[in-house]
Amino acid sequence: MNLLKFVSRYKFKNYLEETYKLLKDKDIEDYIVFLINFIYEEIEKRKRKSLYYLVEMSRNYSNNNDIKNFITNYFSKHSYSDMLDELNKEIKEEKF
Repeated sequence: MNLLKFVSRYKFKNYLEETYKLLKDKDIEDYIVFLINFIYEEIEKRKRKSLYYLVEMSRNYSNNNDIKNFITNYFSKHSYSDMLDELNKEIKEEKF
């Protein structure tokens, strides 16, 4: 099911299982409604939140160097990064 594959990029296995149960015997219209709601609730809100953080960052930092340092620190590895990478790998292996 391509819909579940798409959703798996954003959600965990238990959510996918529940979605499959919910939609398994439904019509195409139900799939469309689910997809529209999912895109709005999961993707659009995340993008809006990201834009909000960018605006906040631009307000809080006065020069390019401050912004660069913030971004570098945000994306740099931390002591727990390897553990999170391993957990992410396990989760991806468990998905459909």
